[in-house]
Amino acid sequence: MNAPESLRLFLAIAIPETILQELRRLQQELQPCLPSNMARWTRPGQFHLTLKFLGNIAALDVDALSKKVRALCASAPSLRLRAEGVGFFPNSRSSRVFWAGINSPDGLLPSFQRQLENAVQPYLEKTEESKFVPHLTLARFEKLPRDATQKLLVHLQADQVFGEWTAQEVQLIESRLSPAGALHAILDTFKTKMD
Repeated sequence: MNAPESLRLFLAIAIPETILQELRRLQQELQPCLPSNMARWTRPGQFHLTLKFLGNIAALDVDALSKKVRALCASAPSLRLRAEGVGFFPNSRSSRVFWAGINSPDGLLPSFQRQLENAVQPYLEKTEESKFVPHLTLARFEKLPRDATQKLLVHLQADQVFGEWTAQEVQLIESRLSPAGALHAILDTFKTKMD
């Protein structure tokens, strides 16, 4: 008997084009600082603020999951967001990910993300205990040598602001793994309540 079909899904907020342009410009400034084989730079169509990586969800559960997320979003206010600052995960001494931060000037993003996480919990294969750190991944590294990190840091302003926007929807995105990297397709969009 075949196992039920599943989809690799996540919930995210789209990034406005004006901010994408700023992030691309930063990437282009930094790419010459590193050998081309040292970093995998995020492609333009891959930028998004991940609210929750869901993992493999049974295809039969996607409609029920969508209804839960739609109901939550319909009762949630729009989110004021600001893309600002840059950093490294886990830290600048042992860099695996280079990111731009996302802040919520009105403070609503962390509580909204927790509510979203609680709403989708019944559909998840396993529970992750990782802390939500809102960010946009700019590049990934196998392991960036410390001197290479220093080269990047010379060109960075830690408090750089890339732009602000009001997020009025959440997207349910399917991520298909391929030899060329992950391919993303938007399966559904959930609107927040209008202010």
